[in-house]
Amino acid sequence: MGSAKAGPKSNMSDPKKPNNLKTALIIASIALMFFIGFFIKRIWLS
Repeated sequence: MGSAKAGPKSNMSDPKKPNNLKTALIIASIALMFFIGFFIKRIWLS
């Protein structure tokens, strides 16, 4: 059980970068969709 407890602890520190990348990607995609929506709205209004 001790080994299993140590695994996730060290795993938590390692996948911190991939997790950050995933979060950044999600935020970037949301911002991109918002920007595209705003751009389309502006084109439609013109």
